[in-house]
Amino acid sequence: MPAQKKTSKPKSVKRAPIAAVKVGKSQQKQPVAKAAATKCLEAGLVINAIGEDILRFLPPLIVTETQIDDALQILDKALAESAPSQAEEKVAA
Repeated sequence: MPAQKKTSKPKSVKRAPIAAVKVGKSQQKQPVAKAAATKCLEAGLVINAIGEDILRFLPPLIVTETQIDDALQILDKALAESAPSQAEEKVAA
């Protein structure tokens, strides 16, 4: 009887963190994600708008806590500039 081969993942397959965030409300008249992604890119944060109200983040595995804090500050500012009415609602809540 021949020996069975072990199956394992190819060495090129690696784990990577991924996060997606839904922004805005379904009643939003204008898509927020694309404008926010553009503003983030201008500020040095690379994110993807993968829908009218969904942003995708792909940080490296070696991301530091300080870098995450910086990214969140950039995102917060971009969202406030892209959807000012929602930012006002957030502060009022």
